[in-house]
Amino acid sequence: MQFGRENVRALEGDLVRERFGLPGLAYVLSRGWLVWPLAEVGEFGEGIVHGAEAIRIAEGSITHSPVWSPRTILAVFTSGKGDLEKAISCSSVTSRSAKFAASRISPPGSPPTWALAYAVSGRLAEALPLLEQAVDRATSMGLVTDLALRGRPAGRGLPAGGASSRRDGLAKRALELSRKHKERGNEAWVLRLLAEIASRHDPPEIETAQDHYRQALILAEELGMRPLVAHCQLGLGKLYRKTGRREQAREHLTTATTMYREMDMRFWPEQARQR
Repeated sequence: MQFGRENVRALEGDLVRERFGLPGLAYVLSRGWLVWPLAEVGEFGEGIVHGAEAIRIAEGSITHSPVWSPRTILAVFTSGKGDLEKAISCSSVTSRSAKFAASRISPPGSPPTWALAYAVSGRLAEALPLLEQAVDRATSMGLVTDLALRGRPAGRGLPAGGASSRRDGLAKRALELSRKHKERGNEAWVLRLLAEIASRHDPPEIETAQDHYRQALILAEELGMRPLVAHCQLGLGKLYRKTGRREQAREHLTTATTMYREMDMRFWPEQARQR
């Protein structure tokens, strides 16, 4: 993030409208991509400022490509924070303007982000096809970097039945790719996803879920990924509550709720109260 912030500062002033051979304004792209790591570490206040400014400059320019809209990255940001309707709205606007379904160049992050927001908000039938589309497109285009990220929302919000084999396959593929290409942040997210999948099996695979949650938690803490740390604490709390380990459940759920409130992630504390 240090280099991202320095890059934004270097492009301010007379260089704001320059492209430097990029598919869009360098200043817009720099601010837009800075939003992503800020979301990963829970710096949502700063992320909103960068995202809003990137959108303002991009939408006031006739030279910035709509395919690389900062709304795409802002959708990643808002879905991570839990502002699901805003995430869907941002992804939808980007998708329509770029016509990514008919293009070889799709907005980075948009389909998996849209899928994630749909899944968490309960629109499950719409989530998985978008995710599969994103993974297939990335594979056909030879996009290796962040392919694991495109697969990580596969099981978020999805029940154990029905599409479980498709969901499990996407998640395991994402874990394999994240480890192969040493994408440790994505590995942590996918481990958390696998933990949720195991916890939703009938009957729940308690030991597998616990192991995946703890692996994800270790990685997330090491990388400073506070939202993911909170999600892992939430998952462990729900898992322990399900198995009757009430004291441990209370400890993890309290930690998760405190972290969510500190980061102003208002959607998630309610999840800690649900049985």
